[in-house]
Amino acid sequence: MTAKIKTSKDEVQITTSKAWPRIYVGPSLPRGKLVKNTVFAEAYPAHIAELIKAHPTIAQLIVPTSKLQKAKLELAQKGSLLNELSKKIINEFKGV
Repeated sequence: MTAKIKTSKDEVQITTSKAWPRIYVGPSLPRGKLVKNTVFAEAYPAHIAELIKAHPTIAQLIVPTSKLQKAKLELAQKGSLLNELSKKIINEFKGV
């Protein structure tokens, strides 16, 4: 399945495994750029699309709401993919 991210200038396509709505399960980012548990109903707003372009790891931390419980368990499991991606995002935004 392909989801379209609309920005003010162009349209970016990101391959997704499930339909909408989706939820961000990663850590809240500094200055309110993206808050943990933000739900996206049908598409990403332009500012989120730009954030994903700059930090592609964020896209992997946005999961279908139907998979939220599984994602939370994986986040808590040391060494799991979502756990490692979450750590990576924290490091990318240190000092921002």
